[in-house]
Amino acid sequence: MVGYLLSPHCWIPPGLTPADTPSGPLGTSRILLSGPTGSHWSPQTIAALQEELNLSKELLAEQQIIVDLKKQLKLSQKFSAGLQLEKQVKKNLKLRREDLMAKVQKMRDALHQEELEKALLTAQPSPNLELSTELELRDREVHRNYKFLKVLEQGGYGTVVKCAKQQTGEIRAIKYAYYDDDLCREAYIMRVLTSHNLDKFNIVKYYGELITCGQMSLVYEMLDINLQNYLLDLQGPMRLQDIRTIIQQLATAFDALKRVGLIHSDVKTDNIMMVDHASQPFRVKLIDFGLAIFRSQAKQGRIQHTPQYRAPEITLGLAFSEASDIWSLGCVMAIMVFGFMLFPARNEYDALQHITDLLGPPPEHLISAGMRSHLFL
Repeated sequence: MVGYLLSPHCWIPPGLTPADTPSGPLGTSRILLSGPTGSHWSPQTIAALQEELNLSKELLAEQQIIVDLKKQLKLSQKFSAGLQLEKQVKKNLKLRREDLMAKVQKMRDALHQEELEKALLTAQPSPNLELSTELELRDREVHRNYKFLKVLEQGGYGTVVKCAKQQTGEIRAIKYAYYDDDLCREAYIMRVLTSHNLDKFNIVKYYGELITCGQMSLVYEMLDINLQNYLLDLQGPMRLQDIRTIIQQLATAFDALKRVGLIHSDVKTDNIMMVDHASQPFRVKLIDFGLAIFRSQAKQGRIQHTPQYRAPEITLGLAFSEASDIWSLGCVMAIMVFGFMLFPARNEYDALQHITDLLGPPPEHLISAGMRSHLFL
């Protein structure tokens, strides 16, 4: 019986080849028996050696499986760490994006104020005194694209007329002012609101400016009657359900204005319009942004709002914000609930007296901080 001689003390039995011998920890020292060259083995010994060799191969295969599993585990751990890293990166990117958006909004507010101030400085007053009667308006060319129908409202600041678009017949409300600088200011505010699509948030829709004979006018959607006229026709308080409907819509409008940093500054029943009371009962919109200011322009001591709707902090010359519009909204709501004005007044002194009578005097520290408090002591 002949075998292979690997070394003087390492011999492979017959029937096996050197390729069948494993290497490594279970190598020839474990499987191959040392013996003199030319030793003869019984069939039982050879069978035992063959079985041991097969077992050794299985053990080596299992060891390789363990090594592969360890590699897969390391890859899995790396993948898990990668997922965690990706999650953290996304979180950081989101925070960075929010920070950048806040900075962009701040820059926009500053740009709005700068452009508005520039527009007001460059606007030239041009009295439109010829807009005093309906006859003169009827004779006046409104615009080549619009046909004059009638005067809707005429007040101390200007006139609003009802017009029809020549080509389509669409009805529009066109606003004139006695001085173009007033319209220039309002036009800029409305452009800002339009750029944010705020007409979808119960704010009057703006269609742009018209220039006729060198004078400006503003084109708005045509609405129905204002809340003031509705209450006069009603001659009493409104139903609570209808009040809720109106207040909810106005709250949506003020929330949208706050997002762009704008204070309406003239909230009253005259400036709340029914859209179409016959087909859309108590659907309302906020109008007239001629006195609106940006938050950055709300300087302490600046007078805004009609006295009957004015927040006490403005009257006293304290710092104010968009919250002053909510005070005015509360005054409007009181009129709808009670059927009369909560703080009727001929001037700001009377208004503050009514507020004090109903709610008590302001805290002493607010009186001391007010720039105009001395006017009422």
